[in-house]
Amino acid sequence: QGAETGIRYYLKPDFNRLFNDVVDPKTGETLKAADVWLQAVTQIFFSLSLGQGAMITYASYNPPHFPVASNSVIVALTNCGTEFFAGFCVFSILGYLAERRGEPIESVVAAGPGLVFEVIPEAISLMPAAGLFSFMFFLMLLLLGLSSAVSLVQAAIAILRDMLKDFAAGSASWAKFLLKHSWLVPCFCCTVMFCMGLFMCRSSGVEWVDLVDIHVSNFLLTLIGVSEFIVVGWVFGIPNYNTLMKLRIGWQANLFLVIVWRFVGPVVLSILFLAGATATISHPMTDVQWALVLGWSIVVLPISVFLGYAIFTPDEETEQSVMSVLLGQKRKTLLKQHRSDSSLYESEESPTPTRLNGQRDGNQDEPSNSRE
Repeated sequence: QGAETGIRYYLKPDFNRLFNDVVDPKTGETLKAADVWLQAVTQIFFSLSLGQGAMITYASYNPPHFPVASNSVIVALTNCGTEFFAGFCVFSILGYLAERRGEPIESVVAAGPGLVFEVIPEAISLMPAAGLFSFMFFLMLLLLGLSSAVSLVQAAIAILRDMLKDFAAGSASWAKFLLKHSWLVPCFCCTVMFCMGLFMCRSSGVEWVDLVDIHVSNFLLTLIGVSEFIVVGWVFGIPNYNTLMKLRIGWQANLFLVIVWRFVGPVVLSILFLAGATATISHPMTDVQWALVLGWSIVVLPISVFLGYAIFTPDEETEQSVMSVLLGQKRKTLLKQHRSDSSLYESEESPTPTRLNGQRDGNQDEPSNSRE
């Protein structure tokens, strides 16, 4: 009883919230329409692990002529379909609780930790064999968290190993040692992340989670998305991208994707970033100044380090800085390299998948022949 009310609330959105700011009658807080769009973008970024390196890392293990385009559509549709189905389960529970409490469903709906650790456990406690279902529910949460963590940690491990290969090519003995003992890099990454996660386990853990979540979700990932659109659409260029894709999988971006990658994507994400940043600056989440500085450092430092590395690091082949990329010199060299790689792949396919930027398993001393 009440589940139908919850499902109706789930399937009947308030379109006024998409385009107009509204005032919460209970708290008097102004709810920005831009926040709704920003939260939607954040949800897609997190659910698909966009801008976090996980998808690129996993894709680098594919065979050279893997059908990337069709598989990308399948992954996106499967992910969104699963989330849509899960919404029926969640809102039917929320509708039941609202009916049981005699409250409107708006007062029961919660997000984040409140939904997972308060609302749904309360509903499970009302079921027969509540202990069994509670155990299964939290076991599911544990497995979901571990599987998500594995994908994100693997991206960091892959980046470090690729950097170690570059150092090892320059006769760095310590890099060769780390590549030979491949378990050291995952242990290092997990130890560092474990120590950083200890801040979330303190009595102020909720504030730390909000600090990191707001600045990473709303700002850092949005900036990374804008940067990826600009790099692919303008710096590297759609013609060069189409050439590589045609050589690899015989596919080219259509006009719709070109418009999205070059214009719609970067413009929309930039507007959302500016709107969110303006709202956060005018209404900061905390009065602690050093916490605000730390939060914005999380946003600025990764982008600054990446840009600094890209600008000041010479290219391995042309021995020139990023200006060579903007002038098209590096892109021509890269296209020539991929054309030769394509002929090599057509003549001799590898029987086991290997990363395009290095070997997948085993000894990491020797660089892969399919380095990208």
